[in-house]
Amino acid sequence: MRYTAPSLIFATAAGGRLEAGGFQPLEAYDVVIANLDPTLERRAPAQDPVEALAAFPYPLATAEVAAVMTAHLGVPDPTAAELALIAALGDGRAVRHPAGTGSLWALA
Repeated sequence: MRYTAPSLIFATAAGGRLEAGGFQPLEAYDVVIANLDPTLERRAPAQDPVEALAAFPYPLATAEVAAVMTAHLGVPDPTAAELALIAALGDGRAVRHPAGTGSLWALA
């Protein structure tokens, strides 16, 4: 099938496969993943940005940290996340890498 925007195809090692055709809101991807593997458990939102950074093997953008710190179906607050990341940078718990007009953040 052809869509007006790119599609995401989610697949499991066991051969399960679901497609989210065209542009979809984040909640639609959440439903696809939940249906593809109902055994997955949802993590609680990170209370500290360093928790978010520790959960991934690569640096995260400010918006990604904000999303990981947001309650399920909540609205991310990139400004609050950036302020918390700056505080973690000041404490020596995070490092900042300038990227375009924003930043990528990693564990110190």
